Amino acid sequence: MKSALSILLLFLVSGCSSIHTQKGIDLNDKSSFVTISTDTEKNNRILSGLDKRVVITSLNGKSLFRMGWDFVYPDVVHVKEGVQTIEVRFNHMNNYADSCLWVDSKLGENYIVKKEIRDYFVMFWIENIDTGERVGGICGSEPSKKNV
Repeated sequence: MKSALSILLLFLVSGCSSIHTQKGIDLNDKSSFVTISTDTEKNNRILSGLDKRVVITSLNGKSLFRMGWDFVYPDVVHVKEGVQTIEVRFNHMNNYADSCLWVDSKLGENYIVKKEIRDYFVMFWIENIDTGERVGGICGSEPSKKNV
Protein backbone atom coordinates (compact mmCIF):
# COMPACT_ATOMS: atom_id res chain seq x y z
CA MET A 1 0.00 0.00 0.00
CA LYS A 2 2.79 2.43 0.88
CA SER A 3 4.63 1.76 -2.38
CA ALA A 4 1.45 2.32 -4.42
CA LEU A 5 0.89 5.65 -2.66
CA SER A 6 4.53 6.63 -3.25
CA ILE A 7 4.24 5.86 -6.97
CA LEU A 8 1.03 7.88 -7.23
CA LEU A 9 2.67 10.86 -5.50
CA LEU A 10 5.67 10.59 -7.83
CA PHE A 11 3.39 10.80 -10.89
CA LEU A 12 1.48 13.76 -9.45
CA VAL A 13 4.60 15.73 -8.65
CA SER A 14 6.36 14.91 -11.94
CA GLY A 15 3.76 16.92 -13.84
CA CYS A 16 4.87 20.14 -12.19
CA SER A 17 7.34 22.59 -13.68
CA SER A 18 10.76 23.12 -12.24
CA ILE A 19 12.85 26.29 -12.06
CA HIS A 20 16.64 26.60 -11.80
CA THR A 21 18.35 29.79 -10.66
CA GLN A 22 21.98 30.44 -11.54
CA LYS A 23 24.24 31.12 -8.53
CA GLY A 24 24.58 34.75 -7.47
CA ILE A 25 21.14 35.89 -8.62
CA ASP A 26 18.86 37.86 -6.30
CA LEU A 27 15.31 36.81 -7.19
CA ASN A 28 13.94 39.83 -5.29
CA ASP A 29 15.55 42.16 -7.86
CA LYS A 30 13.83 41.29 -11.15
CA SER A 31 16.11 43.67 -13.07
CA SER A 32 19.21 41.64 -12.11
CA PHE A 33 18.51 38.48 -14.10
CA VAL A 34 17.14 37.09 -17.35
CA THR A 35 14.52 34.33 -17.62
CA ILE A 36 14.77 31.62 -20.26
CA SER A 37 11.70 29.38 -20.50
CA THR A 38 10.69 26.57 -22.85
CA ASP A 39 7.80 25.99 -25.21
CA THR A 40 6.37 23.02 -23.34
CA GLU A 41 2.91 21.52 -22.95
CA LYS A 42 1.53 21.02 -19.45
CA ASN A 43 -1.86 19.51 -20.17
CA ASN A 44 -1.49 16.22 -18.27
CA ARG A 45 -0.51 16.52 -14.63
CA ILE A 46 -0.60 12.78 -13.94
CA LEU A 47 0.43 11.30 -17.30
CA SER A 48 3.00 13.95 -18.17
CA GLY A 49 4.59 11.68 -20.80
CA LEU A 50 1.63 12.48 -23.07
CA ASP A 51 2.71 16.13 -23.21
CA LYS A 52 5.22 17.45 -25.72
CA ARG A 53 7.76 18.80 -23.25
CA VAL A 54 10.98 20.75 -23.71
CA VAL A 55 13.33 20.84 -20.72
CA ILE A 56 16.74 22.36 -20.09
CA THR A 57 19.25 19.61 -19.32
CA SER A 58 22.36 21.73 -18.78
CA LEU A 59 23.41 25.34 -18.37
CA ASN A 60 26.95 26.34 -19.41
CA GLY A 61 28.06 22.70 -19.35
CA LYS A 62 26.64 21.87 -15.90
CA SER A 63 23.86 19.27 -15.66
CA LEU A 64 20.59 20.50 -14.15
CA PHE A 65 19.24 17.04 -13.28
CA ARG A 66 17.60 17.15 -9.87
CA MET A 67 17.24 14.15 -7.62
CA GLY A 68 14.31 14.37 -5.28
CA TRP A 69 10.58 14.06 -5.50
CA ASP A 70 10.31 14.98 -9.14
CA PHE A 71 13.41 13.56 -10.93
CA VAL A 72 13.14 16.20 -13.63
CA TYR A 73 15.06 18.85 -15.48
CA PRO A 74 13.80 22.44 -15.27
CA ASP A 75 11.77 24.13 -17.98
CA VAL A 76 12.65 27.62 -16.71
CA VAL A 77 16.07 29.05 -15.77
CA HIS A 78 16.99 32.43 -14.30
CA VAL A 79 20.45 33.46 -15.54
CA LYS A 80 22.90 36.35 -15.46
CA GLU A 81 23.48 38.67 -18.38
CA GLY A 82 25.91 37.37 -21.00
CA VAL A 83 26.41 34.39 -23.27
CA GLN A 84 24.58 31.32 -21.94
CA THR A 85 24.92 27.84 -23.43
CA ILE A 86 21.94 25.57 -22.79
CA GLU A 87 21.25 22.00 -23.76
CA VAL A 88 17.60 21.14 -24.27
CA ARG A 89 15.62 17.94 -24.63
CA PHE A 90 12.24 17.35 -26.25
CA ASN A 91 10.21 14.48 -24.72
CA HIS A 92 6.99 12.96 -25.97
CA MET A 93 5.87 9.45 -25.09
CA ASN A 94 9.06 7.36 -25.44
CA ASN A 95 10.66 9.68 -27.99
CA TYR A 96 13.20 12.40 -27.38
CA ALA A 97 15.50 14.79 -29.22
CA ASP A 98 18.45 16.76 -27.82
CA SER A 99 20.05 20.01 -28.95
CA CYS A 100 22.56 22.59 -27.76
CA LEU A 101 21.78 26.32 -28.13
CA TRP A 102 23.28 29.60 -26.98
CA VAL A 103 21.93 33.08 -26.34
CA ASP A 104 23.63 36.38 -25.46
CA SER A 105 21.18 37.29 -22.70
CA LYS A 106 20.56 40.94 -21.93
CA LEU A 107 18.98 42.36 -18.77
CA GLY A 108 15.35 43.39 -19.27
CA GLU A 109 14.79 40.77 -21.97
CA ASN A 110 13.31 37.29 -21.58
CA TYR A 111 13.66 34.37 -23.94
CA ILE A 112 11.85 31.17 -24.86
CA VAL A 113 13.20 27.98 -26.40
CA LYS A 114 10.86 27.11 -29.27
CA LYS A 115 10.46 23.83 -31.15
CA GLU A 116 9.06 22.68 -34.46
CA ILE A 117 8.35 19.03 -35.12
CA ARG A 118 8.73 17.91 -38.73
CA ASP A 119 8.33 14.27 -39.66
CA TYR A 120 11.14 12.50 -37.77
CA PHE A 121 13.11 15.45 -36.43
CA VAL A 122 12.72 18.40 -34.07
CA MET A 123 14.13 21.88 -34.74
CA PHE A 124 14.99 24.15 -31.79
CA TRP A 125 15.70 27.88 -31.61
CA ILE A 126 15.54 30.72 -29.07
CA GLU A 127 13.27 33.77 -29.42
CA ASN A 128 13.05 37.05 -27.59
CA ILE A 129 9.61 36.84 -25.94
CA ASP A 130 8.76 40.52 -26.47
CA THR A 131 9.88 40.93 -30.09
CA GLY A 132 9.52 37.37 -31.43
CA GLU A 133 12.99 37.78 -32.97
CA ARG A 134 15.22 34.69 -33.21
CA VAL A 135 18.38 35.19 -31.16
CA GLY A 136 21.52 33.18 -30.47
CA GLY A 137 22.14 30.00 -32.40
CA ILE A 138 23.38 26.44 -32.21
CA CYS A 139 26.41 25.52 -30.12
CA GLY A 140 29.66 26.02 -31.95
CA SER A 141 28.53 29.30 -33.50
CA GLU A 142 28.55 31.38 -30.29
CA PRO A 143 30.94 34.26 -29.55
CA SER A 144 34.23 33.17 -27.99
CA LYS A 145 33.64 34.72 -24.54
CA LYS A 146 31.34 32.59 -22.33
CA ASN A 147 29.64 33.39 -19.02
CA VAL A 148 30.49 30.36 -16.87
